[in-house]
Amino acid sequence: DTLPISAIVDSPIVPLKRAEIRVVTLDEPDVNYTMVPMTITPLIIPFDDSKSISIVSGVIPESLLSGPAVKFWVYLVTAEGLVKESVHNIVAVRPDGYSGELSVEMDTTTIKAQGTTLRPTAYITNTAEIPMYGDLSLIADGKMVHSEPALLQPGQNIINLKWVIPKSESARTYDIQTQIEVYEDEFITRNATVNTYVRTQKMLVPTLASIEYVTDEAGNAIARPALIYASNENDRTQFRVTAPDGTCVIGGAERCLVTESTADRRGGLDSVIIGGHIYRVKYSGTDNALERFSITSLDSVKGDWHVELVEQEGILPSASALKETLLTIKYRAERGSLVTVTS
Repeated sequence: DTLPISAIVDSPIVPLKRAEIRVVTLDEPDVNYTMVPMTITPLIIPFDDSKSISIVSGVIPESLLSGPAVKFWVYLVTAEGLVKESVHNIVAVRPDGYSGELSVEMDTTTIKAQGTTLRPTAYITNTAEIPMYGDLSLIADGKMVHSEPALLQPGQNIINLKWVIPKSESARTYDIQTQIEVYEDEFITRNATVNTYVRTQKMLVPTLASIEYVTDEAGNAIARPALIYASNENDRTQFRVTAPDGTCVIGGAERCLVTESTADRRGGLDSVIIGGHIYRVKYSGTDNALERFSITSLDSVKGDWHVELVEQEGILPSASALKETLLTIKYRAERGSLVTVTS
């Protein structure tokens, strides 16, 4: 069959001189195009004397429509030699001998932070001896979240997909699939479950922060609390941070493990052992214009951490003076497995 192509063109300053369709098979570079002439017909619009709008039309002959697909675009030249071209379009052309001999698999990680990019890998095996063309999609909970054209050579074709996971207020689970439409056929994998979590949470200081692992619907840990951080602009107060076992980690009292800046320590931090766990503490000290601290651990910072702002005389009584100081908790993914699903 032939393929008619038409477009409406507005050239308000300089009239069109030439219009053509450029056609090339999908596996060839654009410079190898074949030109098909187009007819330029003025479009008469009532009460519009500008005569700047035209319809350009042409027909791609059957001889240029060869499988597995062709690319075409409209190429325009004005009377003054100005060149414009349309977006490049692809039309699938089922090749002789196509029999739908195809299978699809997908690899994906099972745990990912929200707001980051999930990058599944699709493996499409073309068991025929001819190339095929299809539209490859990533599906999340039944909705297409990524799509791209795919030229499928005989054998295995490896294609990397991507999807930026939406942010939400809590952990969420998605069913992920890879789907490919090849001519009139559709191939889709089974579901792969991907657990997502909120990477950063915040709460007001003073607080007794009950920090726990993020778990999936079955209660399995998917992300661990890896860091707590806060900063304080009030020069009349300073942080006091107490670990879940009651140990004063940061503060002005002598009993606290870190009482001054760690800037001159190796790596700018101190390592302290609390309850058999090693924590790495980075602290600016109170002499810094912006007092700040962070506590990390290779294991986690799970537990009830008490973070407060105090004056030398004791706990600051005025909540308004705290200026909404926030404690930030950052989570990192637990080691997730890589799963493979097939069609």
